[in-house]
Amino acid sequence: MTSDRKEVRIKRSTADRLLNGFIERISKVNSDDSYLYRVDRAVVFGSYVNDPEKDMIGDLDIGLKLVPKHEGKEHEELCDLKRRECRSSDLFTSVVWPTEEILRMLRNRSAYISLHMIGTADDEAIFSSGIMEIPID
Repeated sequence: MTSDRKEVRIKRSTADRLLNGFIERISKVNSDDSYLYRVDRAVVFGSYVNDPEKDMIGDLDIGLKLVPKHEGKEHEELCDLKRRECRSSDLFTSVVWPTEEILRMLRNRSAYISLHMIGTADDEAIFSSGIMEIPID
């Protein structure tokens, strides 16, 4: 079976601009107390890192590790509050809203940014061909 979906290709200069905006949004998430999680680690991988000489690359692949800004019961209570504020009629989205809200904000509606959650040693195998760490404030 073949797919009708076209492969995403963007100019490296566009990817650079998207990455710079993404880094700015990480700082906003990490400094804004209305977000219940902070970005603890972010890495770029894929064609952006592995094909530095190419002008046209695939989408911008970014791995993220989110950690709670609060601990224990306080975190759970704040998440419950945030879920009640969620305006989505989709049950799954409303359940995961405290993190989904951050992912949507970071992605900024770009079809060229692909986010991947990381956080365990097993995830490192995904990035074995090369990663670029994004500086986190």
